Amino acid sequence: MASFYDLKHYIAHHVNRGRCLISEQGKTLAFSRSVYDGRGNYTEEFNNFIDRLIGSGEFLNLYIEGDVHSFAQLIHSRFEFDYCVRCSDPIPSNVVSAPLSRGLCPIPEVQELQPNPSNYSHT
Repeated sequence: MASFYDLKHYIAHHVNRGRCLISEQGKTLAFSRSVYDGRGNYTEEFNNFIDRLIGSGEFLNLYIEGDVHSFAQLIHSRFEFDYCVRCSDPIPSNVVSAPLSRGLCPIPEVQELQPNPSNYSHT
């Protein structure tokens, strides 16, 4: 089961990369300040941003830009957060309906790198 801490980490990661939060009505909520301080902790501004969202009553209906799951769905007992084996991004995993699809984020497939023979020296 995903905890609020896990969800906050997921939000922080994506907001830090410039993604917005989207409401059910399609309203975009951006956070343009620093998410982390110099020690890797959440800044006071980010904590206040999250607190304001929770206080608005809209928090559980929001989702990350590019994701399809609301925060209410993500903290439901059937979801956990894992890390993509390709890019290390935190990703939600539905452990009930798709336990075998865990481990990869929904980004386009990276083309496999083919070895370039000219990079090898022949001695």
